[in-house]
Amino acid sequence: MNKAAGGKDKRPRAQRRRAETKPSIAALTDTGWFWIIFGCAFLVRLFYLLEIASIPLFYHLAGDGRAYDEWGQRIAAGDWLGQGVFYQAPLYPYFLGFLQAVFGHSLWLIRLIQIGLGAISCALIFETGRNLFSRQAGIAAGLILSFYAPGIFFDGLIEKSILDFFLLSLLLWLLSRLKTTALWSQWLAVGAVLGLLGLSRENALILVAVVPLWIALAFSGSLVTKRLQWMGFFFAGLLLVLFPVGLRNLTVGGEFKLTTSQFGPNFFIGNNPRADGTYVSIGNVIGEPQLEGKDAKRLAERALSRSLTAGEVSDYCCKNRGITFAPNPVNGLGSWAKNGCWSGMRGKLKTRTIFTSIGSGLGC
Repeated sequence: MNKAAGGKDKRPRAQRRRAETKPSIAALTDTGWFWIIFGCAFLVRLFYLLEIASIPLFYHLAGDGRAYDEWGQRIAAGDWLGQGVFYQAPLYPYFLGFLQAVFGHSLWLIRLIQIGLGAISCALIFETGRNLFSRQAGIAAGLILSFYAPGIFFDGLIEKSILDFFLLSLLLWLLSRLKTTALWSQWLAVGAVLGLLGLSRENALILVAVVPLWIALAFSGSLVTKRLQWMGFFFAGLLLVLFPVGLRNLTVGGEFKLTTSQFGPNFFIGNNPRADGTYVSIGNVIGEPQLEGKDAKRLAERALSRSLTAGEVSDYCCKNRGITFAPNPVNGLGSWAKNGCWSGMRGKLKTRTIFTSIGSGLGC
């Protein structure tokens, strides 16, 4: 007698359920999953915006948000070049300036566009996980990131983390699609996206050393000349974005800086003998982002009794940070550890959520 026709299925219940659900999952195409993840991420972020719209700080910005918004308003009013060498990362203020020039000063609309970028980022992580690992890993990563609370929170802020999130997701997606048959334009795009990421989060430029190394190792079966060409296109894309910024800094501020002059003050804040792992202002008085660059310049010029350029201020802060590790290595390591913990708790290292989600999708 045919068991499939009239007999009872003696397989375990769990196995029968897997067999029943598998076709429905497989029936969805990758494009379908892309839009499902995008839709889930966008709707939960939209619901979040509707919930917080009545909070006073939704429209009355403070701290970094206020500084970025005021900078964006100046750009929208026509001050596209600004003054002096960039001190803070310029990409997000120019993003705000463009939106305000086109749509007016609407913080609600800006946040709506930002959650759209956040939702696209979740869908791109699905694609990245699928390309690098498996379809199941990509689905899990995209869905986890869609409902990840810090990600939802930061996408609704007037703050540059949204561009960090989107650009890093886009970079990972581009890298996951690269093969030995990749076009030169794909390598150029990788460099350009990393350049844009560096204009939002300067320390991301450490990947400039990682990508060529990855090309050399991951494509070791390809000819050396071919790998050198890919590296060349990668660096061309990078300079295509950063070189105009350097020219702008040279023209307006008198110094050729590819990004900003903030390295020295940041290094001082994190590594001076009084550093406790949390943010404090250069003058240890008030943590206003609008005053940080001016404080650094004022203190450095007072110490050297002469006028300094932005680059000279940065160099002074690096050289005179004090030595954290030499006199007390235990305190030095403790400060670094505390800084990392605070950053994680505040969600400032939001880009880690991408790797966390992919790892979760793999069961790591």
